[in-house]
Amino acid sequence: MYKLIVFIEDNNEFDQERLLIESVVPQLLTIPGIHKVNVNPLTGFRFKSPSDTKYRLQIEIYYTDKETFYTVTQHPLTQQLLNDYFQDITDETALYLAKETTYQR
Repeated sequence: MYKLIVFIEDNNEFDQERLLIESVVPQLLTIPGIHKVNVNPLTGFRFKSPSDTKYRLQIEIYYTDKETFYTVTQHPLTQQLLNDYFQDITDETALYLAKETTYQR
Protein backbone atom coordinates (compact mmCIF):
# COMPACT_ATOMS: atom_id res chain seq x y z
CA MET A 1 0.00 0.00 0.00
CA TYR A 2 1.17 3.56 -0.73
CA LYS A 3 0.19 6.97 0.55
CA LEU A 4 0.09 10.54 -0.69
CA ILE A 5 0.76 13.13 2.02
CA VAL A 6 -0.57 16.69 1.92
CA PHE A 7 0.54 19.30 4.48
CA ILE A 8 -1.61 22.39 5.10
CA GLU A 9 -0.14 25.59 6.54
CA ASP A 10 -1.30 27.04 9.84
CA ASN A 11 -2.03 30.50 8.45
CA ASN A 12 -5.75 31.09 8.79
CA GLU A 13 -8.58 30.81 11.27
CA PHE A 14 -10.94 28.51 9.34
CA ASP A 15 -11.86 25.15 10.85
CA GLN A 16 -10.04 23.17 8.15
CA GLU A 17 -10.11 19.85 9.99
CA ARG A 18 -13.90 19.83 10.32
CA LEU A 19 -14.38 20.88 6.69
CA LEU A 20 -12.03 18.14 5.51
CA ILE A 21 -13.65 15.41 7.61
CA GLU A 22 -17.24 16.38 6.81
CA SER A 23 -16.93 17.36 3.16
CA VAL A 24 -13.67 16.63 1.36
CA VAL A 25 -12.77 13.18 2.78
CA PRO A 26 -16.14 11.52 1.94
CA GLN A 27 -15.83 12.77 -1.63
CA LEU A 28 -12.22 11.57 -1.95
CA LEU A 29 -13.31 8.11 -0.78
CA THR A 30 -15.61 7.83 -3.82
CA ILE A 31 -12.58 7.87 -6.15
CA PRO A 32 -11.67 4.36 -7.33
CA GLY A 33 -8.36 3.20 -5.89
CA ILE A 34 -8.42 5.21 -2.68
CA HIS A 35 -8.34 2.82 0.27
CA LYS A 36 -8.68 5.29 3.16
CA VAL A 37 -8.01 8.92 4.10
CA ASN A 38 -6.66 10.16 7.44
CA VAL A 39 -6.68 13.77 8.66
CA ASN A 40 -4.08 14.34 11.38
CA PRO A 41 -3.71 17.57 13.36
CA LEU A 42 -0.09 18.66 13.78
CA THR A 43 1.35 20.65 16.67
CA GLY A 44 4.41 22.73 15.92
CA PHE A 45 5.51 20.65 12.93
CA ARG A 46 7.98 22.45 10.67
CA PHE A 47 9.96 21.56 7.58
CA LYS A 48 13.58 22.64 7.74
CA SER A 49 13.42 25.46 5.22
CA PRO A 50 14.24 29.15 4.99
CA SER A 51 10.56 30.05 5.48
CA ASP A 52 10.30 27.99 8.70
CA THR A 53 6.61 27.44 7.94
CA LYS A 54 4.31 25.83 10.52
CA TYR A 55 1.74 23.26 9.43
CA ARG A 56 -1.57 22.49 11.09
CA LEU A 57 -2.90 19.46 9.25
CA GLN A 58 -1.51 16.40 7.52
CA ILE A 59 -3.79 14.53 5.12
CA GLU A 60 -2.82 10.96 4.25
CA ILE A 61 -4.46 9.40 1.18
CA TYR A 62 -3.85 5.63 1.01
CA TYR A 63 -4.00 3.76 -2.29
CA THR A 64 -3.08 0.29 -3.48
CA ASP A 65 -0.22 0.57 -6.00
CA LYS A 66 1.96 2.97 -8.00
CA GLU A 67 -0.38 2.92 -11.00
CA THR A 68 -3.26 3.95 -8.74
CA PHE A 69 -1.18 6.89 -7.46
CA TYR A 70 -1.24 8.49 -10.90
CA THR A 71 -4.90 7.65 -11.45
CA VAL A 72 -5.93 9.17 -8.09
CA THR A 73 -3.90 12.38 -8.43
CA GLN A 74 -5.13 13.00 -11.98
CA HIS A 75 -8.77 12.10 -11.26
CA PRO A 76 -11.04 15.09 -12.06
CA LEU A 77 -12.74 14.90 -8.64
CA THR A 78 -9.37 15.04 -6.85
CA GLN A 79 -8.34 18.08 -8.87
CA GLN A 80 -11.71 19.79 -8.32
CA LEU A 81 -11.80 19.14 -4.57
CA LEU A 82 -8.27 20.39 -3.99
CA ASN A 83 -8.77 23.48 -6.16
CA ASP A 84 -12.17 24.37 -4.66
CA TYR A 85 -11.06 23.70 -1.09
CA PHE A 86 -7.95 25.84 -1.23
CA GLN A 87 -9.57 28.69 -3.19
CA ASP A 88 -12.44 28.88 -0.71
CA ILE A 89 -10.19 29.06 2.33
CA THR A 90 -7.27 31.26 1.34
CA ASP A 91 -5.03 31.98 -1.61
CA GLU A 92 -1.99 31.68 0.67
CA THR A 93 -2.56 28.09 1.84
CA ALA A 94 0.33 25.92 0.63
CA LEU A 95 -0.03 22.36 -0.61
CA TYR A 96 2.89 19.98 -0.30
CA LEU A 97 2.76 16.61 -2.01
CA ALA A 98 5.28 14.18 -0.58
CA LYS A 99 6.87 11.43 -2.61
CA GLU A 100 4.87 8.22 -2.35
CA THR A 101 6.12 5.91 0.37
CA THR A 102 5.51 2.27 1.15
CA TYR A 103 3.04 1.76 3.97
CA GLN A 104 3.21 -1.45 5.98
CA ARG A 105 -0.06 -2.66 7.52
